[in-house]
Amino acid sequence: MKWIKRILAALVVLILLFVIAAAVLVATFDPNVYKQRVEQAVEQSTGRELALQGDIQLSFFPWLGIKLGAARLGNAKGFGNEPFASVDNVQVRVKLLPLFRGEIRADTVRFQGLEANLSKNAQGVSNWQDLIKSTGKQAPPEKAEQPRPGQNLTLAVDGIDIENAAVHWRNAQTGQDIRIAPIDLTTGAFAFGKPFDIDLSLHLKNAKPAVAADLNLTGAATVNPDTQRYVLADTKLTVNATSEQLPKDGVEATLKTAMNADLKAGTATVRPLTLEIAGLHLAGQATATGLNSKPEVQGELKSDAFNPRKLLQALGQEPPATRDPKVLNNANVKLAFSATQNSAQLSQLEMQFDDTRVNGQGTVESFNKPKITFSAALDTINLDRYQLPAAEAKPAPAKKPAPPADQRLPLPVETLRDLYVDGRLTAGKLKASGLNFTDVNATVTARDGDVKISPLALKLYQGSLKSNANMNVRGDIPEFTVDSALDGVQAGALLTELVGDDYLTGATRLTLDLKTRGRTISILKRALNGNLAVSFKDGSLTNSKLAGYIARAVAFFKGQPSAASATETRFTSLTGSGQIVRGILSSNNLALVSPTILAKGQGSVNIPQSTVAYTLDVALNDAGKPKDNRYVPLEINGPFSDLGYKLALSDVVKEQAQQALEKELKSTPQELKSKEQELKQKLQDKLQQQLKDGFNF
Repeated sequence: MKWIKRILAALVVLILLFVIAAAVLVATFDPNVYKQRVEQAVEQSTGRELALQGDIQLSFFPWLGIKLGAARLGNAKGFGNEPFASVDNVQVRVKLLPLFRGEIRADTVRFQGLEANLSKNAQGVSNWQDLIKSTGKQAPPEKAEQPRPGQNLTLAVDGIDIENAAVHWRNAQTGQDIRIAPIDLTTGAFAFGKPFDIDLSLHLKNAKPAVAADLNLTGAATVNPDTQRYVLADTKLTVNATSEQLPKDGVEATLKTAMNADLKAGTATVRPLTLEIAGLHLAGQATATGLNSKPEVQGELKSDAFNPRKLLQALGQEPPATRDPKVLNNANVKLAFSATQNSAQLSQLEMQFDDTRVNGQGTVESFNKPKITFSAALDTINLDRYQLPAAEAKPAPAKKPAPPADQRLPLPVETLRDLYVDGRLTAGKLKASGLNFTDVNATVTARDGDVKISPLALKLYQGSLKSNANMNVRGDIPEFTVDSALDGVQAGALLTELVGDDYLTGATRLTLDLKTRGRTISILKRALNGNLAVSFKDGSLTNSKLAGYIARAVAFFKGQPSAASATETRFTSLTGSGQIVRGILSSNNLALVSPTILAKGQGSVNIPQSTVAYTLDVALNDAGKPKDNRYVPLEINGPFSDLGYKLALSDVVKEQAQQALEKELKSTPQELKSKEQELKQKLQDKLQQQLKDGFNF
């Protein structure tokens, strides 16, 4: 047994010698002597200056560790004199003896004053790009499967402590200037496969636009490289942001979630996910698959009922002024989505906005050149409630105002040329500009600058509208076409809603086919070409100057005084058509038929100048023919805003005077016929006076 004692004694001696040698090495070895060599080696390999400004302390037993004082690494050439990275103090220690068993048992890893300055210049070159060197070699041949990180390795760290760190990011191409400081991170003791606590806080400041935010993240993480499972539990992120656009006290948002990732299977789940911001509460979840090949994400999100006005106010935004102050007070949303690297899909959208409910879905394919398809259906909406309040009447200016500058169409031409859309919109009830529509259906398509709404169909005022509209911006000058058919619409009800009075009533049929091209409103008017036709059945002209002048003409024919209240003309039919050439509408076949009168019209409407030059010939209806084949011309002239009406009675008066003279001469003695001219003048003067007294002509 003596040899065993000798072996044990030898081992004790060896251990004592090792401890003595370690103690001597620690006592006599000064790593600071080698700082200059380290600095030179780094500069030779990277081209950057390394400055080890603090003391370096080493420990060997029982901890193998290093404590590094202040140090700085220079920036890349052309990025100024500030350091690329710097640190005030670093301490890393691992127990020595467990290393021989394949175990890493580390003390708390500490970083103090760690700072990084990251930049990208105007040419798009980053200040870390030179540190990433490409070997330029071909890919090596396939090898046997390498051990995964952490395989056959035991890791235990008492924690990580990062204190007063900072990151500064500047991008000369975009003008971005973001500084994140201070950054403080503390973790609990962790080992592979076991949860550890995380507590991260930082302050972020963005220069333009000026935004500042405080972020705090807490939670528990589990890292297991052997199974490639990674978990975040009880995660809570709180953000308090301030800016010129936000309220003085800022806006606070809180995100709570948990994540479980299995990289071996290529899956991850985020469940639950809740977000609270300014009184808005959102809840949802998401699942990812194919993370190792073709990633795909699916999820859903829904909100509780919220008040959009209060949400905007809480975010520092002034809610839009609306005609109805009760709108923008109630909303909620629910949606389901999915996405890949090249596409996104909104498979379900349910939204309530005040009294309106919306259901829809949509997809976006190929993010590089998006192809958008969508469908949306709403039950009822009154758009007038969301219009700006009616402006208060302003006094007329003392001087005639200068004509407004020609308005250019605000068309995003390049965007429209890249647009690829297939969509459908439906609405049960819709009100806009005072008009009520039902059963609205519209199909929208866009291909390479050719945008169509075709067909558009809806019902209004006991009738229907069918229309096709096209905008083509493929060329230098935008082109527009529209063809529409309005059928069975009650004009009186339509005009009452539109302008507040039923000047014209009757069942309406209107067809039009128009086209134009141009970049400004005035050019579009001058380039307008097309055709239109209109008819009204069993209607009336009422409560207008036109109806009043027609009533006067009837009174004139009947030899009766024109009553001021006689402002209605009923008809069985009113038809007409016209052709538009370069903005000028010409119509020569207007025809009105009523039990009392017949009328025919001809003339033109100058759309660019907004003027009318039209003549309506009015006659009494005598069994479908003009009585005595006699018409009274009613001339309508002037600008749209101030049309002038005039009954041209001079020829009619002369004819009546001639007829009266002939009758008078037949009953006049022969000796008085020599005074024919005098009698004619007296009769004409008398008739003119009667017209003035009885008809106000």
